[in-house]
Amino acid sequence: MQLPFFISTMYACFDADRLDLGRVGITPDQEKMATEKGMEMAGKVSLNMV
Repeated sequence: MQLPFFISTMYACFDADRLDLGRVGITPDQEKMATEKGMEMAGKVSLNMV
């Protein structure tokens, strides 16, 4: 399903915020991501990357 552009942008921003949690020692949860790409990236994030 194709989402309206502004919704897709908002979801990308949510994921970006969640993926940035590693900077404060919190590992992002794949299940909380709004996009498929966010889920994929959350699975690759580790605290060692910070």
